[in-house]
Amino acid sequence: MRAASEWQAGTDLVVCVDGIFSATWRSMTPDISWQWYVSHLRQRRPDLHVLHLSQPADMVEILLGQSANYSSYMRSLCRTVLRNISPEISNVVIIGFSFGGIVALDVITELSKLVPQAAPEYLCLVTIGSSFAGTTRPQDIVLSRSEVDYLQRMFDTERTRSQMEQLAHFSERGRSRILVGRIARDEIVGPDSQRRALEWLEGINVAGDFRFGEFKVNPDNLVRPHDGFLYDLVGTSFVDGLVDGLLPSPWAEAYEPEMPLQPRGGWLAAIRGDNRISSR
Repeated sequence: MRAASEWQAGTDLVVCVDGIFSATWRSMTPDISWQWYVSHLRQRRPDLHVLHLSQPADMVEILLGQSANYSSYMRSLCRTVLRNISPEISNVVIIGFSFGGIVALDVITELSKLVPQAAPEYLCLVTIGSSFAGTTRPQDIVLSRSEVDYLQRMFDTERTRSQMEQLAHFSERGRSRILVGRIARDEIVGPDSQRRALEWLEGINVAGDFRFGEFKVNPDNLVRPHDGFLYDLVGTSFVDGLVDGLLPSPWAEAYEPEMPLQPRGGWLAAIRGDNRISSR
């Protein structure tokens, strides 16, 4: 990778993709969105273009058919990314959390079809706690039989594997990287599902500049390591380190972790309607 002195401000884009709000209602799990982290990253790294692709529906809305279908959601995300990509962007890192890892892969694939001539020089996909083969939990029996397109996408392993291979072969015209991250003690997605992508990548023979790897994060939150990851000091500090390693800062500054902020009282406060922000 390039030295920090070789990177120019304004050429790097970080895209953070939410997953499905997995527990129950979105208002009861306010701490699994990238919202806080994106605000934090924009302040800490003003040299970066940072884009947050939010998840508009929660699990209950999806199961009841009250959300837009997955194809419409994808088209909306692609339009958002296109509006935020400028000609000077040459380095793109897309970070997908939970189901957002698969969504991020779909976004990359669709954009490559729409604007192949505007492809960046460097493209990196980072997944954290993503379900590449269902959740490997008992609820998969019910989820796999659902006709909801959101959920069926999670079990479409052939499509996911094919897109992983396409991203790897992006290295034939640029540089591509894939990092697969696992969350220790994950209460939502099993470790086998999170690592499945590595099995696929190990079988790919690519001639260009392609690398892949894995990492494991041991969050501070012992009760909800998955759903609380994006408001976890260890988790978000780890993501900061990833961003700095993949897109080095032009300034030689020592990094000091910042304590994430969340709704006062956690999800109980959200039920009561207390949405004020305070430190943990």
